[in-house]
Amino acid sequence: MRIEKKHLYRGVPLCLLLASLWALPFFILAPLMTNKALFVGGVCLSIVTSAAWAVLPPLGFQIFGPNRMRGRLAALSLIAMNLVGYGAGPVLTVYFGHLWEGVNIPPEWGLATDPLARGLATNGLIAIPIMIVCTLICVKTAKRLPPV
Repeated sequence: MRIEKKHLYRGVPLCLLLASLWALPFFILAPLMTNKALFVGGVCLSIVTSAAWAVLPPLGFQIFGPNRMRGRLAALSLIAMNLVGYGAGPVLTVYFGHLWEGVNIPPEWGLATDPLARGLATNGLIAIPIMIVCTLICVKTAKRLPPV
């Protein structure tokens, strides 16, 4: 990886940061699009981007984790992602969608008004900045690691 050669130990966190920054507009705006082409394009780009979040953390565990803990770290990460993503995600999507019920959006904006679309956009608005902050912390921490 070019980034890893240039910035030792920061390749994986920087790639996660770039994926988070790239995903920000798609995760927020794609669910709200009423134009089918914009909706499908935004959803496709957000799916491609979210694949980085499934692939890169185990790579980070292989790089940063001690030999005896790598499998445990990957397992804990997968458990946490599944509990939060599949457990709390759908419930929070519906909850956030119903919080927006009284807000009227002008039809000229071309944005969806159903609660599910608003809930998905709100999830993106909350989750992506948290991901950006966490990856920034990881990049700063990885910068201080001694070379092996």
